[in-house]
Amino acid sequence: MDIRVPAGRQVTKYSAFATMHPWTNFIYIALVLVITMFTMNPVILAVSYAGSLALGIYMQGGSFIKKNIMITIPVVIFSVLIQPIFNHSGVTPLFYINDNMVCLENIIYGAVISLLLIAVIQWCSVAASYLSSEKMMYLFGSFIPSVGMIFSMILRMIPLMRKRYRQIHDAQMGLRGVENKNGIFEKIRHFANEFSTLITWSLESSMETSMSMESRGYGLKGRTSFNRFRFTLKDTFTIIIMLVCFVMAVIPIAGKKLAVYYLPVIYYTKSGVEGVLAVTAFVILTVTPLIIEIIGDVQYKRRSSYNER
Repeated sequence: MDIRVPAGRQVTKYSAFATMHPWTNFIYIALVLVITMFTMNPVILAVSYAGSLALGIYMQGGSFIKKNIMITIPVVIFSVLIQPIFNHSGVTPLFYINDNMVCLENIIYGAVISLLLIAVIQWCSVAASYLSSEKMMYLFGSFIPSVGMIFSMILRMIPLMRKRYRQIHDAQMGLRGVENKNGIFEKIRHFANEFSTLITWSLESSMETSMSMESRGYGLKGRTSFNRFRFTLKDTFTIIIMLVCFVMAVIPIAGKKLAVYYLPVIYYTKSGVEGVLAVTAFVILTVTPLIIEIIGDVQYKRRSSYNER
């Protein structure tokens, strides 16, 4: 099964991990997000950030950075630069702003919070590459159809609205011509008209989709649907590896072996061998899809070159 994922606006890069069963993709994303969101250890968060960045760039190229940079910058500015001005619970003053102490601990705490948020955002972007609307419908449509539909619509909404807006904008430009001399208020008026058209189009499309699905019996008990996914031995082996790595990483984290505290003073527990094993297991968990992608890419290129002979 030759599954490709979008790489920016260019179509398509072969993805070996995307060809695997939807439960394999979903379990991986869920395990990584659970560890990332429930720890403040900078080493774990750095591994999570680096793993999501490497996988995102491998799958989407430079567009992955462009898509996330507009979210990353405000998060860093707020957490590292603005948050320490209002929170004064640290004990190491760096400077004063209007007699308010800005502490080193607050800046470090803000940087760690930024790392956590950015890593979660990047993992969600990676998840959008692997968990298509079809996969989400397969995962949740059978036992919680409403949730499956919501997830499917969320993953589809932003790219679909971008595509529709470009179509509306191009149509409007064709009707009124290219007008570079328009003032700012005229441009705002044109944008408001285009945005209104986009919302109207989206609402009408949602109503048509709703009526179409209702007529096809979506959500009725006993309704079956076609799917092209097959759970293979490769999926079983991959899930076992991921679960073993997750357990090895999460047990020390849950046991406070890798706990780090930042306020009012920076304090961390000495974990020893358990901490090293936990970080190593999380590294293996994080890079598992990347290894699968690289091996699958080599095999795909080898098959392609063989078929061209």
